[in-house]
Amino acid sequence: MENNGNGNKKKTFAIGRAILILAVLAVCCVTALKAAEAVKSTVAVIVNKDVAETTMAQKDVEATFLGKNTKWGDKSKITVYTLKSGDVHSAFLSDYVNSTPAKFKSYWKKQVFTGKADAPKEFKDEKEMIDTVSKTKGAIGYVSVEFLKKNPDLAKNVTVTK
Repeated sequence: MENNGNGNKKKTFAIGRAILILAVLAVCCVTALKAAEAVKSTVAVIVNKDVAETTMAQKDVEATFLGKNTKWGDKSKITVYTLKSGDVHSAFLSDYVNSTPAKFKSYWKKQVFTGKADAPKEFKDEKEMIDTVSKTKGAIGYVSVEFLKKNPDLAKNVTVTK
């Protein structure tokens, strides 16, 4: 019986194809895991405990704080609260809204001036923010992670994914 090498070529091709498929699957899995990774920040996005959502994509947080998302998944109204200024406000805008305090303020001035939306209510400190979010159905806001750790029962922390 003569062996012309065709059997070995077929086996080599099948093994190469299997390795390629496994490599593609590995890349897909790593990409999916990175996409589901939580945004790393010193700021926590908080919601009223009646809000069903426990996670939000960063793009949805951004759209919500820019007044583009106005309803939760259950069609209930979203009430947005922000801090007036400070390090937590700046970090939140940078990490979640891809903005600066000046750009964010300018954006909302334009929205109000053109009659497209009412600006979110602003609070001077995190205590006012978390107290109001805890008492307002459908509310969303943000506080520092440290502040939330000291007041874990007042509002629900939403995990924000990339």
